[in-house]
Amino acid sequence: MFVPANCPTPTVSDARFTNEILQVDQAFRKQTGKEMPYLGPPGGEFSEPTLKLAEDLGYRSVFWSFAYRDWDPGDRKGQNTHTIGS
Repeated sequence: MFVPANCPTPTVSDARFTNEILQVDQAFRKQTGKEMPYLGPPGGEFSEPTLKLAEDLGYRSVFWSFAYRDWDPGDRKGQNTHTIGS
């Protein structure tokens, strides 16, 4: 699930952040009938408080980048700490 791009997660209030997440969650459930436990902050922008708030709401924050050839083990710039589905 993704918070709308017009919701800048590092600077938005806790109330707005929560409201945006729950609105997207409700729309996703209505369309799919399924639960979406992941949250991808728009543009990968986040703050420690928004990560904590998302966790408190039951979401797992996910991040990725196409800036590097991270699919190529010989060309990774950072350490992968967890792979979904492994």
